[in-house]
Amino acid sequence: MRKTSPTATARRSQPVALQATPCQQLRESADGSSSPLESGGTTLLLDRSDLARELRTSLKTINRMISSGRLPAPVSIGKRRRWPRTTIIEWVGMGCPSAADFARLTKA
Repeated sequence: MRKTSPTATARRSQPVALQATPCQQLRESADGSSSPLESGGTTLLLDRSDLARELRTSLKTINRMISSGRLPAPVSIGKRRRWPRTTIIEWVGMGCPSAADFARLTKA
């Protein structure tokens, strides 16, 4: 019979914390301060790393959101993709809908 250590048993019994999505993190600011997007950033166009920093998430999560169609469509400048800060602020304000829903809602 295999014995388990008390710490291994304790680790298994602890509940797993669910991570909030980037949109939830921005909208549920505990201290009531404005989001970093609205706090007077100077960059008009955000690249992936700027976007990750502004949404307080990882670059890997941003890449997943791009590939799954959860971010608004970027603007292409040559071969580079950038997101206008105003578009991202509007997207977060709408509750972070999918790219297709965001395009449909903003087209009207």
